[in-house]
This record gives sequence, structure tokens and C-alpha cells, in this order.
Amino acid sequence: MKDNKVIKKILIGLSAIGPGLFLIGYNIGTGSVTTMAKVGAEHGMTLTWTLVLSCIFTYILMVAYGKTTL
Repeated sequence: MKDNKVIKKILIGLSAIGPGLFLIGYNIGTGSVTTMAKVGAEHGMTLTWTLVLSCIFTYILMVAYGKTTL
């Protein structure tokens, strides 16, 4: 009986944070991390403006996803 309640609480917790984790992974994936590292190694700090722009757009998308999810 107690095990059922614990499992139910875990599932409720996962269902609460699961969609958010999926959307974060959708926005900031492994491809973007490796691409940023490669471009940074090749071009140095000359493309810092693209990083700032990317962060702004990522924030906008995260807020929009949050509002849609809620």
C-alpha cells in the first residue's frame, strides 16, 4: 500500500517537470552545444554577438513554451 503511494508521488512529480525538461532539451540540444564549441574554437570571440542573440531567442522560446504548457 505504501509502495503504491510512493510510486504515485514519483509519477506525479515526473509528470510535472517532464514536459519542461523535454522542451529545454528541444531548445538546447547536443548539436547546438557542439556547434558553439567548434565555432568558438575556430573564430574566437568575434562571434560573441551571435551567442547573445541566441540566448535572447532561447529565453523567448522558453517563456512561450512555459505559457503554452501551463
